[in-house]
Amino acid sequence: MSYAEHHYVPAFLLREWHSGVDQKLTSFRWAHGKVTGSRFKAKSVAKERHLYSMQRSLPTPDVQVEKDFFGPHVDDPAAVVHAKMLETGVGGVTLDEKQIWAPFLISLMLRGPAMIKHIRERGRKILGAGLDETPDEYLAARGNDPAPTLRAWIEINRPDVLDDVGVG
Repeated sequence: MSYAEHHYVPAFLLREWHSGVDQKLTSFRWAHGKVTGSRFKAKSVAKERHLYSMQRSLPTPDVQVEKDFFGPHVDDPAAVVHAKMLETGVGGVTLDEKQIWAPFLISLMLRGPAMIKHIRERGRKILGAGLDETPDEYLAARGNDPAPTLRAWIEINRPDVLDDVGVG
């Protein structure tokens, strides 16, 4: 599995919207001044390629956030609790299951494309400000490196670090 497609609404939630003989959901889109609807399986919507990936400028971005965090620590446990809620109702959910479900709900607020863009921009701004604070330290440590500032060095040698700080 490549883990390159990152669902900002997990497929286990979207599957509940499957209907009709095709067992798909309807996705609406506003484009060119009109609304159009199409039918898709849950796995094909509410996702973006490398949304949470780090080092996205590389040929193979790092998918660790999706693979090692969202999957095993957020979505997979929440899918089990979700299935139980559908079967028994919310009254049957234990305290441990509530402690799984609550972070999952919070993750839904933070993982959409607009929020991830905001987090990346904010992280870039915060880290960037720190890079400009003590230029004398960089100048003393740079040796023969031609980059005139620490920010320039990062932009040449590690350009993704400024975007990744907010997501990783």
